[in-house]
Formats: sequence, C-alpha cells, structure tokens
Amino acid sequence: MNKLIKIGIGSLVTILIIIGVSSFSTSTKLVSNSESLEGFWYSWEDGLKKAKAEDKIILVDVYTTWCGWCVRMDKDTYSKDSIQKLLSDHFVPIKINPEIEATYTIADKTYTGSELIKFLARGKRYEGYPITYFWLDPKKENKGKRKYLQQGYLDPTQMSQTLRRIMKIKK
Repeated sequence: MNKLIKIGIGSLVTILIIIGVSSFSTSTKLVSNSESLEGFWYSWEDGLKKAKAEDKIILVDVYTTWCGWCVRMDKDTYSKDSIQKLLSDHFVPIKINPEIEATYTIADKTYTGSELIKFLARGKRYEGYPITYFWLDPKKENKGKRKYLQQGYLDPTQMSQTLRRIMKIKK
C-alpha cells in the first residue's frame, strides 16, 4: 500500500510539472507574438511627428504588462493584416504603458503617462485596461479637442468597425 501511495504522489507531481511547463510555454508564445508587433508601433515622439506631417489620427493603445486582455488584443486583433492595413493607411499607432516612468511632450508641455492619458481622456479618469484612445487633431497640439476612447478588449471585427467609425468622424 505504501508503494502505491508513493507511485500516486510521484505521478501527481509529474502531472503538475507538465501542466506548469505547458502553461509557461503558452504565455511565452503570447509575449513573443506581442514582440513581433514591436516594429508596428511608433514611439510617442515619432508618432506625433508622423501624425502631424501626414494629417493622420493617432491611435494610442494603453496597456500594462500584467493585463491579459491587452496581450490577447495584441495576439487576436493587432496582429491581423486587415487591422494593420487600416491602421497604417489612416492612423499612427502608439503604445503606452502608464506604469513605466516616461515623459511625453506635446508642444511645450511635458506629461507623465497618467497625465497624458488624462489629456487624451479630456480630463476624465478611466480604470481598467486596455483602453484605446483616438486623437483626431494632433496638429492643434494642446488645443486639440477631438479625442475619443474605447475601453476594453476589441476583437478584429469590433476594432475594424471602431476604426471605420473614427475615420468617418474625422471627415
């Protein structure tokens, strides 16, 4: 009987190790997929310059590293060719993690991540991630008032509809 208990415990430990290793490789795949999109996103400074020069809408994806829905949106939505095409044709995509110490400049004013998000949200405070902000008139810099936001995860269909709605508002 003692031998059966030892075999059972050994089997249970083996199963738990296998489950742990397989869940680790799944999360690694999600992170590496997000990293494959790295060249797709602009820094704040480069994105703002590009949006002004080309009169494009700025899309700001506000995320955190611990947000599962943010990772899923990278994997399911932003990785789709149709979404990337719409974004590259009409938008300048920028990613911001408000938990990272960084500064963002618009004209002569410098913002922290949380201050920039407040500016994009027109002074309102929103909780939860991801949040997608759209700034339609970045040429007007700090006086630009045409800002919109979409809270939460968007699948490719929802994102496509949202992008098209924002494009119509800009016109």
